[in-house]
Amino acid sequence: MWVIVGCVAANAAPASAQEREVVVHPSVTTNNEALDELGSVVVPAVVGAFNSLGYVASSSNAPLVAAVAQCAELASAECEGDCPTMEACISGALQANDGAYAATVTIYALAGQSAPHTVAVAMYDREGGLTAGRVEVGEGSVEDAGRRAVAQLVAQARGETSSDVRVSGTPVGAGVSIDGSAAGQVPTTVRLDNGPHRITVSQDGYRSETRNVTVNGDTTLEFSLERASGDGEEPGGGGARRGVGIALAAVGLASGVGQVVAHLALSGCEERVGDGCLDKEVPLGLAIGWGVASAVLVGAGLVLWLGAGDDEPEATGVSRVGFGFGQLSLEGRF
Repeated sequence: MWVIVGCVAANAAPASAQEREVVVHPSVTTNNEALDELGSVVVPAVVGAFNSLGYVASSSNAPLVAAVAQCAELASAECEGDCPTMEACISGALQANDGAYAATVTIYALAGQSAPHTVAVAMYDREGGLTAGRVEVGEGSVEDAGRRAVAQLVAQARGETSSDVRVSGTPVGAGVSIDGSAAGQVPTTVRLDNGPHRITVSQDGYRSETRNVTVNGDTTLEFSLERASGDGEEPGGGGARRGVGIALAAVGLASGVGQVVAHLALSGCEERVGDGCLDKEVPLGLAIGWGVASAVLVGAGLVLWLGAGDDEPEATGVSRVGFGFGQLSLEGRF
């Protein structure tokens, strides 16, 4: 567990450098060994977040660091009788070492997974009070989750009842609604009361996305909507492909039928020779070329038709095909 120890004033900047000192303990404890190495990036981010609030990171208060680390060990150990709580133990350590606040940082993974899921920052005071910030990593970085957890807990410590929530992502200009009411377009920043909220981002031609979030400090939500038609194509593109495919297949089919009809029409007796007939013939080269062209048209049409997808409106494409000798008719909307 990385332990950040120091004096953190909740409502005003500390008066001296000693009171603003934040000491980082060089050890880490997580619920998954694969996360241990993340301490080297999360801790600087957390320290930087405290620094941005007017505190100074250092490692000069070694006795307090050791005392807080011991409290963490006691809290996780099995003991008989009355065991001190983490709050009570750290409160005693702060009083004994002339400290005001101590903060601990923990990284969690979901059961059976090795990726970081949550960063939690807990801040203890001399009176045994505890203020916590807990943020899911989500699509952002683990460092950013640590910074947001610090902002969350400091907002609570200061008694703030609302926070800034920035909604960004793609497509730019998508509509944002919060708790069922319109709240602008991506990107936008809104001020929300701390607590649970339902945020939806939507845009014509895209699948909307809704998230249930609990606001406890300034945060950023990143959305990336997927196109409704899939495969990265413009909405309605599948319908156009389907229409072209049906048309090509119909032309190929009509061409094949026309070949058969022509063969039958040209078959018969051109002139009598004795007791027999001299038959008419369709030239062999023309017959082969005609047949191949018909097959290619039918095949290409089927590929476009069957590969068009099922998410386009049913009304798009050919609704009726008619053909006869020497003519072809298509009815529908392309």
